[in-house]
Amino acid sequence: MNAIPCPAHLSGASRTIATQRRVGILRAMADTFFVKADEMERFRRACAASNNLDGAAAWQRLANQTRTEAERFVFQADKMEGFVR
Repeated sequence: MNAIPCPAHLSGASRTIATQRRVGILRAMADTFFVKADEMERFRRACAASNNLDGAAAWQRLANQTRTEAERFVFQADKMEGFVR
């Protein structure tokens, strides 16, 4: 069951609060994904330092994908925040 009610069934103030809550969740998810991407980048450097080029390439792909997802969360949060103002 979804914890956030459908915005179409909410009053104006409730819709604004639900949207602000969603923006906060998206920003928290983005922060977490950026931190994890940095961690993956450290793994990539460790693999490269130990001459494990396949591992380094895999960690680099994962880090790039994680950053892309984080940027998507930021974009979505910015877009939703524009509707609240």
